[in-house]
Amino acid sequence: MRLRPPGYPGARASGRPVGESWGGAIRELKIAYAKACDGYNVDRILSLYTDDIVFDAGEQFGRHEVKAAVRAFLTETWKQLTWALHYMTGESITIAPSGTEATGSWYLWEPCTISNRAIWLAGRYDDEYRKVDGRWDFSRVTLRADMSTPFEVGWVKQRYA
Repeated sequence: MRLRPPGYPGARASGRPVGESWGGAIRELKIAYAKACDGYNVDRILSLYTDDIVFDAGEQFGRHEVKAAVRAFLTETWKQLTWALHYMTGESITIAPSGTEATGSWYLWEPCTISNRAIWLAGRYDDEYRKVDGRWDFSRVTLRADMSTPFEVGWVKQRYA
């Protein structure tokens, strides 16, 4: 089943109108993730993950499995990434028939400061979610950076910093 934003004409999940109980909890999870990233709150981020989390950010940022590895990655990354504002948009959420697993994709637009330089970062998140004790958590986060370019240069001249 595919979920649409609230108010989308004809949106359905399992033959019933889509309500906040279906996609809203996953949207709220993603918003909590973005806020925790922007606030540099590693404990909050880790609280949103299953114990067997896989955070895969490709060649640019690496693949990190289990919470301890993600903590180490974020702690090291935040030494250079000193400010960020995560804009998540264009979500598509699909709940598995079991009702305990789901997938979601999101576009990311992120102005940020890396090594004291203004950077435009854009990419796509492909997430997997698992319902644990009645609550949705991330079980896999895949980030593909489509661009990471200095503000003053722009992505036409330099797509990756």
